[in-house]
Amino acid sequence: ALGPAGAQSVACALSDASGTTLAELNLARNGLRAAGAEALCECLLRNTSLTHLDLTRNEIPFSAAGDLMLTTVSSPTLKRLVLDENCPWPSYEGSETLVRSFVDTLGSAPGSGRSGPS
Repeated sequence: ALGPAGAQSVACALSDASGTTLAELNLARNGLRAAGAEALCECLLRNTSLTHLDLTRNEIPFSAAGDLMLTTVSSPTLKRLVLDENCPWPSYEGSETLVRSFVDTLGSAPGSGRSGPS
């Protein structure tokens, strides 16, 4: 498993990947956690080839997943982010306000095509 330190190395490589055509990256089951997710956020805005990133089962908490989703909205190329089976996130039932607020925040992020909550 890469872990957070390995994610930092991958992030550096993705940031410095000018001229590459890597479109899909599967980092599932690598124990990236919050620190690894943060490292990836920093590089995704500079990478111009990655379109699909799979981060399934990486123990990424809800807050770090939110940062990744916001980054995806602002990324010039990333169109698909897979965050299946990460840390237990709040269930939708009973958390409708939290989930709606999160969706509205994503929708009003730069590059989302929406101007704010509807």
